[in-house]
Amino acid sequence: MLGADPLIGRGFAAGEDQEGKDHVAVLSYGFWQRHFAGNAEALGKTVELNYQPYTVVGVMPRWFNYPESIDVWIPIDKTVKGTSARGNYSFMAIGRLKRGVTVEQAQADLSTIGAAQARLYPDTNKDRGVQAVPLKTRITQGSRPQLWMLLGAVAMVLLVACANVANLLLARAARREHEIALRATLGASRTRILRQLLTESLLLSLAGAALGLGGASWCMSLAQSTPWLPIPHTNPIRLNMTVLAFTVGVSVLVGVLFGLAPALEASCINLAEALRESTRSVVSAGGWRGRLRDALVVSEVAMSLALLIGAGLLLRTFARMRSADIGVQADRVLTIAVVLPNTKYARMSDRRAFYDQLLVRVQALSGIEDAALAQTLPLEEDHSWSGYPEGTADWRTALVQLRVNFITPDYFRVLGIPLRAGRNFTSQEIDRALTVSEQFSDFLKENPHPGIGEHREFLSYFPEP
Repeated sequence: MLGADPLIGRGFAAGEDQEGKDHVAVLSYGFWQRHFAGNAEALGKTVELNYQPYTVVGVMPRWFNYPESIDVWIPIDKTVKGTSARGNYSFMAIGRLKRGVTVEQAQADLSTIGAAQARLYPDTNKDRGVQAVPLKTRITQGSRPQLWMLLGAVAMVLLVACANVANLLLARAARREHEIALRATLGASRTRILRQLLTESLLLSLAGAALGLGGASWCMSLAQSTPWLPIPHTNPIRLNMTVLAFTVGVSVLVGVLFGLAPALEASCINLAEALRESTRSVVSAGGWRGRLRDALVVSEVAMSLALLIGAGLLLRTFARMRSADIGVQADRVLTIAVVLPNTKYARMSDRRAFYDQLLVRVQALSGIEDAALAQTLPLEEDHSWSGYPEGTADWRTALVQLRVNFITPDYFRVLGIPLRAGRNFTSQEIDRALTVSEQFSDFLKENPHPGIGEHREFLSYFPEP
C-alpha cells in the first residue's frame, strides 16, 4: 500500500496475520546490517522477539523507514485479544485513496462513519471524530518551517553568488567589445551573438550545478558514514530525479536571468568605435551599464548584510534555547531504555523484582549519584488516560484526557524538579499501586470488556487509606 517493495525476500503473504501463522518478520535495512552484516542468507533465519521465534522473510530497502525508528515489522494481531477492548486508541489507520478521490471527500466519508460509530457506541465513541491527514503532511509538518527558512537562506546565498558572477560577466563583456564587434562585422547577427553569450552563461551555470551535486553527494556519504553526527541514518536523504530536475531547472533559470544583462550589453555596441579601440577600461564605462553594475553591487551588499543579520539572530536564538529553563536539570543525566517482554515478565511482581534489582545495581555503580525509573522522559511522548471527577452524574459529559507518567519517588530529585507544594510518594503508596495494578490485570482476564459500572465495582474494593 505504501509503494515500497522489499530489497530482498518478500513482504507478508495472505493469511500470515492469523494466529499460528503470524510468526514472520520483515527487517529494516539498518537492523539487517547490524545483526546480519548485510548477508542475504538472513532470509529463512529466526529472530527472537519477546522470547518468541520469528522467521525472517524479507528486508526493506535503506530509504524506507515508516514509521520512523522501526527495526522489525511483524503482522498485527487483529483478534480481540490482540487489539484489546473497544476504546483502545493505540492504533492508527492508513489508507490509499482511489484515483480522483480528494482528501476532502475521504474526510467527509470518515466523518459519516465516525458519527455512526458514536451513535452505536456512545460510551467509547461519543465526541470522538476522525481526521484524514496526507502522509506527506504528517511526515514533514514538524520540519516544514525550518526547511522553508533554510531554503530562504540558501536562495539568498545563491542570489549573492549570481550577482557576483553577473558583475564579472559584465566586466568580461566590456573587455570583449572588440571581439563582438569583429564578429558582427563578419556577418553575425545580434540574435546569434546573444545566443552565443547566453550559451556560455548556461554552460557556466550547469558546471556549477554539477559541482554542487557532486559536493552534495560527497557530503551525504560523509554524513551517513559518520555515526556521531545528529542526522538520521536509518532513513537517509537521497539524490533522486526530483532533486536533479530541480537543480537543473534552477541552473537554467539563473543562467538565463543573470547572463541576459551582460549578453544584452555585449550585443549592443557601436561597431565603429569598438573596432577603433582594441581595449577599453572597465572603470570608464558609464550610462546604463555602469548603473547596472552599481545596482548589482548594491543588491549583493544588501543581501549579504541580510544574511549576516539573519545568521546572528539565529545564533542568538539558539543560545537562548540552550540556556532556557525547561524545569529539568539535564546536566550529568544519563538515560537508558529498558523494555521487558510480557512472555517472561507477565506478572507485576516479576516486573517489580527486576526493576528493584536494576535500581540497586545501577546505584551501586561508581560515578552514579542517584537513579530513578520512569515510563517516559520529560518533553517526550506520554500516556493518555481518560478520567472524570468523582461523584459525576453523567461520566460521559465530564470525561477528560489526562497525561500520565509512572515514576519512582527519586524521579524528581534525579532530574532536579522541585515540589511546589505537598510531598513525594511513599513506598507504601507504591506497594499499594502495584497491588491494585496486578489485581486489575487479573480482573481484566476475567472481564475482557468491563463497563464503567464494573470498573467502579472493582475499585470499591480498594478504599482510600
